[in-house]
Amino acid sequence: MNTYLVYGLICAVSNLVFNVILYILGLHSDPSKMMFANIIGMLGSAAISATAIYLGQKAIRDKIPAEDPYTFVQAMTAGFLISVTAGFFGILTHYVYMVYINPNFKEVMIQYQMDKLAARGMSGDVLDRAEKGMRMFMKPMMQSVFAVFGTISIGSIVSLVTSFFVKRTTLKKV
Repeated sequence: MNTYLVYGLICAVSNLVFNVILYILGLHSDPSKMMFANIIGMLGSAAISATAIYLGQKAIRDKIPAEDPYTFVQAMTAGFLISVTAGFFGILTHYVYMVYINPNFKEVMIQYQMDKLAARGMSGDVLDRAEKGMRMFMKPMMQSVFAVFGTISIGSIVSLVTSFFVKRTTLKKV
């Protein structure tokens, strides 16, 4: 099986498992815990992505003969392709999470956002319009598609960093 697909799938499934853990711990079922859940979620997701990308880049490098170079560009391309693959698998895993595992997640997120707006002094018609807009963009498929761009963006940044550690240059023979 293609290395990009394997590590992209590992990344997407690992992020799903991570979200399920956050849900089990009650962080995705209570609006008052969403700020903490968002911070933990971003850090955890970045760590999962970094690990999957690094291991995928390393697996690809290890398939190349030791005397051949594995350039920064090759490593960066591999990391980017793993990120893209993870993003597209993430559409499915995010959808499964929002529809089957935690169908109340949308309501918790909307309530969290509404509470933040109310705390800033907004009320009445402003809150009603804000809620209407949130409901339009918080549909599971819409959220899943947005997650692709987040995964690819984070993955690209991570790939820039991990590529420095994974690249391999060969010494010129004199």
